[in-house]
Amino acid sequence: MQPIWHFLVCCLLTVGAADIDFDYLLDQYILICGNMLCNKTSEFVPKIPAYFSVCTECFCDEKCVFNGTCCPDKFFSLKLECTNTSIVSHKTESKDVFEDSFLMRVTCPEGTDPSSKANCESNKTLSEKIQHMPVTSSETLISYKNKFCAQCNNESKFEYWIFNSVCDEFVDFNFISSLDEILKTAIDKKCKISSNLTGLNTTGCFRMYGYNTIKTCNVTGSWLTYNKDIEWACLHYNNRFLDFKNVFCYICNPPVKVEEVITGCNITRKLFWYEDYQNFQTACEVLGETTATYPFKNSFCYLCNSVPNRAEIDGRRVLMYFDAAVSIEEKVVDGKYFEYILEIEYFDDEYMDSYLKTQAYRSSETQLMTNHRVNLTEIYTHYYAMTGNGHFCVNVSTNVIADERHNCGCSDGCHFDFEKPCCIDADFKYSTSCINSYLVYDGCEDIAMDFNILSYMCQNMEGTSDLFSSIPVNDNMDKPQGANYKNIYCAMCRSHKNSYKVKRNSNFSVEKKIKPWTFTLICTNVIPIYFHVFLSHLFETRFLSNCNFTLVPNFCHKTCSAKSAFTKGNTNSSWACRNFKSTPNSVDFYYKLNDSSLNEYQNIFCAMEEKTNNETTKLIQQCNVTGRWNFIDERLQKECRELPQINFHYPYKNIFCKMCNEKRIEYVNNYVGGFECNEGERGYVDISFRSMFSFLSYEEQADSLGHETCKKTQVYDSIKEECRDIVCYPGRVLINETCVPLLPYTANLGYTLTFGVDVQSEDPITYQRYLLQKMEEEILVQLGKQLNRKMFPFLEIMIMKANNTCLSDESLIGHIHISVFLKLFVNIIVNRDDIETKLLEFQKQEFSFKYNYGCYYCTIKCKVTYDNDSLYLPIDMHIKRFDSTHCYRKTTNMIPESHKYVHSHISYLLQCPQIELEKRETTFDKYKNLLNVPQYNTVLDYYNFYQTRSDHARICLNTFKSMMVSSSEMSLLQITMLIFTILSLLCLFLTFMTYCLFEQLRTLPGKNNMCLVVALFFAMAFLEFAHSIATTPKLKNDDSYQQNSVNLAVYIKLFTITGSSWVIQIIDSFLPLSPFSVIVSLLNALQGIYIFVAYICNKRVFILYRSLICNKPVIKSGSESRNVTKNETLTVTKL
Repeated sequence: MQPIWHFLVCCLLTVGAADIDFDYLLDQYILICGNMLCNKTSEFVPKIPAYFSVCTECFCDEKCVFNGTCCPDKFFSLKLECTNTSIVSHKTESKDVFEDSFLMRVTCPEGTDPSSKANCESNKTLSEKIQHMPVTSSETLISYKNKFCAQCNNESKFEYWIFNSVCDEFVDFNFISSLDEILKTAIDKKCKISSNLTGLNTTGCFRMYGYNTIKTCNVTGSWLTYNKDIEWACLHYNNRFLDFKNVFCYICNPPVKVEEVITGCNITRKLFWYEDYQNFQTACEVLGETTATYPFKNSFCYLCNSVPNRAEIDGRRVLMYFDAAVSIEEKVVDGKYFEYILEIEYFDDEYMDSYLKTQAYRSSETQLMTNHRVNLTEIYTHYYAMTGNGHFCVNVSTNVIADERHNCGCSDGCHFDFEKPCCIDADFKYSTSCINSYLVYDGCEDIAMDFNILSYMCQNMEGTSDLFSSIPVNDNMDKPQGANYKNIYCAMCRSHKNSYKVKRNSNFSVEKKIKPWTFTLICTNVIPIYFHVFLSHLFETRFLSNCNFTLVPNFCHKTCSAKSAFTKGNTNSSWACRNFKSTPNSVDFYYKLNDSSLNEYQNIFCAMEEKTNNETTKLIQQCNVTGRWNFIDERLQKECRELPQINFHYPYKNIFCKMCNEKRIEYVNNYVGGFECNEGERGYVDISFRSMFSFLSYEEQADSLGHETCKKTQVYDSIKEECRDIVCYPGRVLINETCVPLLPYTANLGYTLTFGVDVQSEDPITYQRYLLQKMEEEILVQLGKQLNRKMFPFLEIMIMKANNTCLSDESLIGHIHISVFLKLFVNIIVNRDDIETKLLEFQKQEFSFKYNYGCYYCTIKCKVTYDNDSLYLPIDMHIKRFDSTHCYRKTTNMIPESHKYVHSHISYLLQCPQIELEKRETTFDKYKNLLNVPQYNTVLDYYNFYQTRSDHARICLNTFKSMMVSSSEMSLLQITMLIFTILSLLCLFLTFMTYCLFEQLRTLPGKNNMCLVVALFFAMAFLEFAHSIATTPKLKNDDSYQQNSVNLAVYIKLFTITGSSWVIQIIDSFLPLSPFSVIVSLLNALQGIYIFVAYICNKRVFILYRSLICNKPVIKSGSESRNVTKNETLTVTKL
């Protein structure tokens, strides 16, 4: 639901300026900005010099509308109005910084013929808005509602606007493929589809000022008297004023009204009179009052009470108030809150002295606070009994010895020493507290009597509106470390101590090295920082303006513990627990304790105070009660006996009783202090989104009759036996079997090109870096010629890699290969189909150029080629320093907003009809950029597919058809091979069983055959292809010639069966897929059948099976066997 103010704005935008009182508006403008007009008014109204005025300078030329610098009288004379150009709106108000309302002339001059006047001024239907869009003058840059309004205002040269869209979320409409989807996206993403002029020649009403600019009235709720003229001027006038669209928006969002308004001059008694500004007093008294300059009646009353003094310090704007100089950074946050970041540069000594003396006179007495209301000796004694460490600057008692002073500090600023913490007695010498978790000094110890007011102001000003008591300060501007003080008065105490150096009745002074913390005010109402003379008075307005006050330290400061202190009463230990803030940065400081549980407490005294114990256990108050300590140490025994009980060490009385009742330990102090930086951080992120598209024509094509089973927009998948939809690359639609852009003319197109360049030269080439530089220039020139435009404005990244090292001094003759990666972003309106076609054609380009480094205008011939390695050049750049074999070059160019848009890789996928594959159909190798489609037995490289945002792969229709044909052939082959493999496995099994049954077959060659059978069986069964390693057996030298001849025949047969198939398999691996590949695969699948036929299907094995089955003996004689059946004798050769 749109906010009510947005509805009111839209209503006001439709109202003309006929009823507006422009004289009243100019009077209100003068009260703030003075006589800054094109037509001079009364003589007594002076013109405020630019270096005194808070208003920006205005102009009276024709182009001031476009520049947003028109003086109000010039602007009002043009009768400009904010006109909403929205055509379709599904968008609520957002942080979008792009316009849907623009300043236009929407009327014709008096005397225009009625027909032209009606064409210009009448309300238009939706179709008429599309047909008659706004125009902008090419000369004056003033926009008109339509061409009729331009013509009746004598404009003949103008540019037509086009369609655009603005969305709450980023949308790249270039990759949406239907008008219905565009409209659906406009609803889902809350888009405004409207008209706009490409380029910068338009003047917006609202979003051109940014989201965090006040552009409407009464955002703050402080405008008590409504005025329609002021509101109209706020919505239409376009001269920026501070963080407001214009001065009238400031007038209707004024500061909160104060009770006493200053209506005269020199009330502050601080005025420096100048002869040139005598009219200021008259203007102050005669002119009216405006709430925009509170607490002054108007700007002239402000100027005759204080001449503003502004300066630049380190590039920051500094305002010189009478009491301090401060740099102020102001901004609007979340479109309605006013943020002021104030950093005081220095205090004014004269003001500070006068102010403190006045406060001392008014204060009848000062109450000094002291930290010494407790028994510090008792605290120190308990600390020693707790830690065993003599961290003291002096011996505080007879039982406490300062024996470890080198491990702690005794200087005044030791509280802020990161390396060496304060000794305990030095720590409690000065009072400390925590502000926003940072440690500060908050007392005035040993203050000189004449400066007691400092102690009062330091300690007793909480909750007051006094600026200087509310801001902590640091005493070391030049270093990241320094002491922090609760306020400036606490810091001044250190330089006004009770010593002979401090003279009685001397002035209060602020040391120059004192630096106040930065503070931030976030307010619901504006604070008039330019209409105050005292920073302290400005600070008091934070209550009226409902401000949130936040301190931001300027430097790295020491922090307080984040843990809370839970004390049991008002004992000395409880007081120490609450007031010991300067803790070491590690519990290793208490190395004798060696107890990590100390981290659970705010400080060491809180550990003493909060630790509970079980008092049923007997308290150990002497040494060696446990019998584990066999040493004599009189001092340790005395400390155990005389020091007080510490509950933390229960059942031991204190740490010394614990030490002398346990095994002796050699204690080593491993504490190392360290600098820890804790800085306040602030930052704001303002995110905006925009998407722009234009379409000149669009015609949806109805589906026509196609395949008997599938539609014309589908293709039949013979593998899955289903119809698949034919789609196009995002941003294109399928029309007449061709993919054409949905938005033919569009902008914000991103592309990546990857290719190689083969470089040929008959002359020697030296200095590879210069060659790459010339190649970069020439590639961009050739690409520019191809696209008929200069390419550098569109270049984001260009990476080149030569196949030779940059450091080589050798002259190269002949061939050099250069890999190229290009990233482009076209942010102007172009013909999308034309530019993509030309980018594709460039990848076949041949060109030449002259090279004059090392030779006299040598001719370099270049040919653009396919190069898969160029795709990985962005990754290679990260490791180029480890690559000494190649020469690299990288050029980058920042194009705003380009990273939000899709960058398409230039390939034929951009234009071809496509098929989308399901995720389950593919596997993607992200390291090699390969897509595996198992069901179609296809692996595609990166140039033949792309992945959508939903991780679905898309391929060209022609590629898919080729995959289907190949897959069908492969499917038939797979079935055939499966049948043959099963037969081979069966034959191998029978062969192996035959050799197992008959011992006569298990000769040396026979055993080799058995090994081969087993290997082939498992290879076919588990690996689905035949793989065996055959080793040739050695023949025995003592065999007879006849036996060797028989074995030789066996080996030849074995080689022929198993070896020849592998030989032709190796040959086939070097050839493309062909019928020969099918034959080779079948031969390998049939190896088991070959072996079975060769060695089992013969008469000899048949005789052996017959003898086994019929139980007939086989006659053996030496190397022969005889089995007599039906008077036949058969010689069985050993197999």
